[in-house]
Amino acid sequence: MYRKEEQPLPPPEKFELPFEGKLSPNNRW
Repeated sequence: MYRKEEQPLPPPEKFELPFEGKLSPNNRW
């Protein structure tokens, strides 16, 4: 699991967009 420094966990909709480029497909929940 990963935390956002500024905000708490955003909704899945916002989660996929920024994290999809940074995290590997295997790291997605």
